[in-house]
Amino acid sequence: MFQQTTKQKRINTILIAGLLASFVAIGAFPRHNFIPQVSPAEDTLVQPQYFGLTACVKTNTEALTLPWTDEMLSYQIYLPTHYDSSEKHYPVVYFLNGSKLFCDAVSGEEEWLIDETMDSLILAKRSESIVVALNDFPLLHEQEDSVINFLSSELKPLIDSVYRTVPSRAIIAGTGEYADLALIATLKQPRHFARAGVFSPTAQLETKLKAHNLTGKGYKGMIFMYRSAEPSAARVADLLAMHSSALLYVTKQQHPRRKVTPLGGWYVEFYNWVMGNGFNYIIPVKH
Repeated sequence: MFQQTTKQKRINTILIAGLLASFVAIGAFPRHNFIPQVSPAEDTLVQPQYFGLTACVKTNTEALTLPWTDEMLSYQIYLPTHYDSSEKHYPVVYFLNGSKLFCDAVSGEEEWLIDETMDSLILAKRSESIVVALNDFPLLHEQEDSVINFLSSELKPLIDSVYRTVPSRAIIAGTGEYADLALIATLKQPRHFARAGVFSPTAQLETKLKAHNLTGKGYKGMIFMYRSAEPSAARVADLLAMHSSALLYVTKQQHPRRKVTPLGGWYVEFYNWVMGNGFNYIIPVKH
């Protein structure tokens, strides 16, 4: 009986050691195709309800002189419903090409309904924030560092000085070329923009990151990416998953129940996720 018990103990010890070795191996060697995916069928986040609110009146249009030109950069500020009646400080979402975000920026047929969506989310008891939408922000091609420096050293400090913000909770977002810029900005300056929304990035995204020698190494922020069908963005998501400690939320499908725009209908998920510190959603992983 004693020998049999000893043998069984040895077997158990070997099995446990094998399991531990497997877990260590999985953690030590990331899979090459590790790309977080979100299934629309498993989407459990709050859905926006459009209540016919006149959210346009809550946006203020302001302007700031660009340092590399005599032109003025106009931008709109969306303030939360309870901004004037509270003393709270709010996170800020900086949208780099926001001319279609609000209904007083373009015609109602083209706008992306972000102000109505924000109002609806607040009514649903979700987080409140300020949204800064830049209009016709000129990009300096191959001079991303100059643009990012302007955003972090001029625009953001100005917003933080005028409005009640939480400076450490600034989110940067954009579509197309501005999506590329948002990703570069968060990887280069996570102290200023620790979270990013990357919607429909360009085919040059991978090349741009290589030019800046960015792999995500050391990055610990949060990135939401709607990559559409762009293979370059898929490779970038793979790169970030392997080399960074980022919290990633990546999807390629257009949301089946939302309006077709470069946002892919994913603004609600993006917003709730970055406001919830990454813990309000379980990310299904596709290997």
